Amino acid sequence: MDYAARHPAFPHEPTSDQFFDEAQFESYRRLGEHVAWEVLRPVAQRSEQDCSTLCHALRSHWVTTPPRGEKHSPENPPPQPDVD
Repeated sequence: MDYAARHPAFPHEPTSDQFFDEAQFESYRRLGEHVAWEVLRPVAQRSEQDCSTLCHALRSHWVTTPPRGEKHSPENPPPQPDVD
């Protein structure tokens, strides 16, 4: 995107400036759309799911359950899903 090329801090710009111009707004909107599709893609092919089924499918894909008796912490983080 042209905005990202001209603003090296994108997408980590400070939130103190709440007055986005059109290019900045569109860049963040498109970034949000991209992130949403990446998160939802694993279950996007399934059609007409109710909210509970969709949330369960997403949780099953993105969240790992630690083995019995093991707790995740900053020192012992859960394994990250393979996202290609």
